[in-house]
Amino acid sequence: MNPKPQQIIQFLVDEGIDKNIKTKNLDSLHWKINFDEPWLTGDSKRRCNIFHIRDNKTNEYVVVFNSFKAVARLDDELYKGSFWKFVKLIKEFESVRESKFWFIRKYILKKNLSEVLNEQNYANETTPKYRNKSVELPENCIRYNYNNDKCSDYSDYLISRNVSNRLSKNYKIFIDINQKRIVFPVYEDKELIFYTGRAIKNSFMPWLKSDGDNVYPIWNLENVNGDVIYIFEGILDAIMVPNGIAILGSMYTGDEIVKKILYKKYLKINIILDNDIPGHKAKIKLAKKLSQEHNNVFIYNFKGIKQKDFNQMKMEGINFDFDDRLFPWNLKTEAMIKIGVVI
Repeated sequence: MNPKPQQIIQFLVDEGIDKNIKTKNLDSLHWKINFDEPWLTGDSKRRCNIFHIRDNKTNEYVVVFNSFKAVARLDDELYKGSFWKFVKLIKEFESVRESKFWFIRKYILKKNLSEVLNEQNYANETTPKYRNKSVELPENCIRYNYNNDKCSDYSDYLISRNVSNRLSKNYKIFIDINQKRIVFPVYEDKELIFYTGRAIKNSFMPWLKSDGDNVYPIWNLENVNGDVIYIFEGILDAIMVPNGIAILGSMYTGDEIVKKILYKKYLKINIILDNDIPGHKAKIKLAKKLSQEHNNVFIYNFKGIKQKDFNQMKMEGINFDFDDRLFPWNLKTEAMIKIGVVI
């Protein structure tokens, strides 16, 4: 999602570095913006350039910048590169990724998020409907409340899985007194379409789900607050991250799941899944499908991590390290997967 010259100029105006701007061919594929060197006081020779060029490696058009300091010191990589690096320098962000999403939200998507996403064909006209009917929770189910004495055993289990009482308050959770299970419901349009229950004691069926075919549930999808989501297989992994959702297994990567995610019009989609062979295969499959209609899909790199999922990582104090481990899904990342740099 490259910025347009008018958006860049507005950014320069807002940051007070718009004096002596000179533009060239803004309506063509090859355009250029020259302005005062922002790192020097009193400069008037328009020594900073932002221009739109075709990348020889990818054969795609990109926005890059070049500063006077890059000319003065050829070994200085700080003052030349992508436009997002320029934004990072001006705004003093911690990462290029942070600068990119800040600029996109403020200048590219400021008109209307849904309007922009519709232009990029992310959205359907109506909510995808796949369920046949709603379901009801098991008998003797009550709303989970860690202050309720009946919930003490269930609270102990959740805490043992690193789900604190404070964290559990953020989700609608029930307990099944008869089955001794923690029940996680899935809603669509405020209607219960599915639930799955986790036994708190040893059981030959740790998870027990509701009946019904063609449901394609996604846990917590209705409750995501924001434009960025994190896709996991399991609920207890998704709980570890704000705006985490669970597709409830590596086999659920079909078109129905993809349509439900795309319909929500998120700005950024991060795919985690489990750190095992089925999880890695499903992660790649899901990334390919989502990226056909969404240009901001990222995958998580488990390289060097032995734990199976985020819940185990959290329990063992391993940092998720999103800045270094989230890779955009593109041909370069796919090549890195093939040679084992990313898994």
